[in-house]
Amino acid sequence: MVEQTLAPISRVDVEKLYSENMAPESWLELEVRTVELLENGVLAEGQSRALIYALRSLAERGEPVPQDPSELYLQARPVLESLPQPIA
Repeated sequence: MVEQTLAPISRVDVEKLYSENMAPESWLELEVRTVELLENGVLAEGQSRALIYALRSLAERGEPVPQDPSELYLQARPVLESLPQPIA
């Protein structure tokens, strides 16, 4: 049996990492926000794992933290697309 490894992540999911009044200052802040969204039931476990993986990958590359969620989505999307896809 093949296990589902990744739930789809949309631009709307990424927008939830940003508050209306403040952009994140670090990759770690984005990771913490991802865990908070998981704990609050906003993101599924597969989504949070994939998103944290993408955030860490971008941080390791030395990318600056995007001040806009759309920019983060565009940066993270290739990383997310490289992950194993869920079985429908």
